[in-house]
Amino acid sequence: MVGNHYIKLSISAFLAFLFSFQFASAQEEQSNGNTGNSRIFLEYVSAPEVIEYKGMPIKDFVLHDPFADNGSWKQTPERLLKQFCGNVADSVLSSMFAVMYFPDNARQFVFSAPDKSGSWNIYQMERLNDTLWSTPKFASENLVSAGNEIFPVLSDNGKELYFASNGYSGLGGYDIFVSYLDEESGEWGLPQNMGIPYSSPSNEYFYSPNHNHTKAELVSDRFCKSGTINIYILGIDNLPVKKSVTQAEADNLFKLKIKSNDNSDSSRQGAQSSEQINYNRAVMGIRHIQDSILNVNAQLEKSRDTYNAIASSDPAGAQALAQKIHQLESKLVEIGAREQAASAELQKLELDFLSKGIFVTAPEETEQDEELAGKKVEWKESSYGKWPALSFEDAVPEEDTNFRIEETTPEILSTEDFPGGLIYQIQLFVVSRKLTEKSFKGLAPVFERRGSTGKYIYSVGLFKTYKDAMANINTVKKHGFPGAQLVAYNNRKSTSIKNARAIEVKENRNATYQVVISGYETLPQAVLQTIQSNTEKDISKGTDGGKSVYMVGIFTKKAEADALAQALEKVSDKTIAVKKVEK
Repeated sequence: MVGNHYIKLSISAFLAFLFSFQFASAQEEQSNGNTGNSRIFLEYVSAPEVIEYKGMPIKDFVLHDPFADNGSWKQTPERLLKQFCGNVADSVLSSMFAVMYFPDNARQFVFSAPDKSGSWNIYQMERLNDTLWSTPKFASENLVSAGNEIFPVLSDNGKELYFASNGYSGLGGYDIFVSYLDEESGEWGLPQNMGIPYSSPSNEYFYSPNHNHTKAELVSDRFCKSGTINIYILGIDNLPVKKSVTQAEADNLFKLKIKSNDNSDSSRQGAQSSEQINYNRAVMGIRHIQDSILNVNAQLEKSRDTYNAIASSDPAGAQALAQKIHQLESKLVEIGAREQAASAELQKLELDFLSKGIFVTAPEETEQDEELAGKKVEWKESSYGKWPALSFEDAVPEEDTNFRIEETTPEILSTEDFPGGLIYQIQLFVVSRKLTEKSFKGLAPVFERRGSTGKYIYSVGLFKTYKDAMANINTVKKHGFPGAQLVAYNNRKSTSIKNARAIEVKENRNATYQVVISGYETLPQAVLQTIQSNTEKDISKGTDGGKSVYMVGIFTKKAEADALAQALEKVSDKTIAVKKVEK
C-alpha cells in the first residue's frame, strides 16, 4: 500500500502526541495491561462517521476487504514462517493470522509470524529488484510486546503502520495501534493505541485506510456472536477533535451506529459561542486547503501517468506536459505553505481553548466529499492470490548468543565480566534493592550493575547482533518480564541502541568471511564442483587442532559465503561453517 501521499495536519500530530504521552503514563503505572485503564482512554475520544457495516464469519474476513484488489491478500508461505519459529505446526499454517497484504505493485510489505516462544511479531521486507527481496527482519524493537501483533498494514505513503495487538496496555482483547515512521532514523516509533471507539473491550483485529485516505475499514467482534465479526466502514477526518466523555457515552460510541440524517438533533440547536464560530471558520478553511491539495495531487498523478505513456511516442506533447507538471508541483508547494500556516494558527487557537477549559467540536461538513457521497461500498468476495516468482535470502543462524533458560538461574555475574566489542543485552528491570537468583526464573546469564543513582540494574544474555537480541526478547517477556527492553554496550561502556546499530552496520560493511570445510584430507569431486560452480574464490588448505581444513574465500559479503555454505551442505555430510576473518 505504498505510493500515494496525503497531508497530516500539525494539530492532529499534536493531539496524537498528547494522547500517546498520557497513554504511556498509564502503561508505566499499570504493567499488567488491561485493568483500570479505561479512565485515560475516556479523556481522548473521537467520533468517526459510520458509513456502513457488514457481518460475516471471522474466518477469511480479509477476503471481504472492500479496499483491496482481488488476490492482494495472500497466505503467508511456510518458508517465511519457518524463518522465525523453526518447525511449523499445522496450527500455525492454518491460523487466521498467517496471511499478509501483498499487492502486485508493493515495494515493501509487512507481515506477522510467530517466534519460538509462540508470540506473533511484525516483520518487514523490501524489494531489491523484480524478483529478489531482502531478508525478513523485525520491523522494530518498539513493536515487540509480550503478546501478539497481528494483521499489520502500511498506509499508502508508507509512513504509518497499523496493526492489532493484545500485548500492550489497552481496553481489552486485541486493540488497534498505529506506529509512525521516523524518516530520519528509519525506525518505527512507539505504538499508540488509537483509542475509543477504534479500540474497545472486545477484539479489534484489523484497521486500514483506503487509497485516498477518506474511508477506513475496522474489523471487530464487538456485539457479535462467537465466530463472527463486523467490518465497519468509517469516514476519516484528517483533523479529528478528541474530547473527554463519560463511560456511558463511550459505551454508546462502541456500538458504532450509523448516524441519522435527522436535523432536529438538539445538539445542533441554539446559538453557537464566538469561540465555536471562530473554530469552525478555522477548521473549514483548512479543509478547503486540504481539498485543493487532494485535487492538485490527483492532477499530478494523472499528468505523470500520461507523460510516461507518451514520452517516447510524442516528444512535443511530453514537453508540454512536463511544463504542466512543473506548474502543478509549484502550486502544490504554495498550497502546502498555506496549509502549514493555517494549521499553526489552528493549533494556537485550540491550545488557547484548552488552557481556558473551553471545549469545541469539529463542524459538520456542508458538502459531502465526492468519495463519500454515495456512502455505500462495494462488498465483494475475493480469493487468495498466488505468490509471484520471487526469492529472498533465508535467515542464517548466528553464533551462540550465550542466552538460555535453565531450571534455576546460576550465580549473578558482574558487568566486569563483559567481553570487549559490541554486545546487546535484554534489560529486565531497575530496582532499589539487591535481588537473588530466584527472582530471574532460570534466565541465564544474568548480569548486575549499579546505576548512577545507586539502583540495581539487571540484564540477561550476551548477543552479538541486534537481530539475535530481537529474536529472544519475546521469550524473555513471556517468561514473566513484560517490561524487558534492549540495551547495548561497546567495549564495556553503555551506548544507545541507535549508536550500537550504526557500529554494527559499519563493522559488517568492513568484515570479510571464509567458508571453512572440516573433515576431509582431500576434497571430493562433488564438493569441488559445487565450489567452482558457485564462486571463483580461492581454495586454501590449513590445519585446525591438528586436523585438515579447507577454506574458501575471502568474501566481502556474508550472504555470498552463506549461499556457498548452503550449497555445500547439500552435497557433503561434513562440517561446513562460515567464519568471520579476524583482522
